Amino acid sequence: MNNHFKFLFFSLLIFISGCTATTEYDYGYVPSQDKTESVQDGIYHKVKPGDSIWRIAETYNVSVDEVVESNKIPDVAKIETNQLVFIPGAVIEKEFVSSTPQEEEFYWPVTGRVI
Repeated sequence: MNNHFKFLFFSLLIFISGCTATTEYDYGYVPSQDKTESVQDGIYHKVKPGDSIWRIAETYNVSVDEVVESNKIPDVAKIETNQLVFIPGAVIEKEFVSSTPQEEEFYWPVTGRVI
């Protein structure tokens, strides 16, 4: 009887100790972000040779200050090629005219008389 009581006692002890184990369970959702943290809309621009912060800001029609502040750039003169720069509020890149003129081509008149 004594062995039967010991077996029952230890079985109950093991069963109860398993119930007190603390584990974190993943319920399949991500907790909401803190309300003080805001996610900005925008896109990333990959810096090309010859790019400057001013030109990048002009291309996306945003201010230089917004770009510098969003990326925490300490020195705007020291951006590197292939660096990713976040452009806040930008959706698409607008067409930017190059400062170097293209070579003009001569087109011969298709119809009509040459004078």
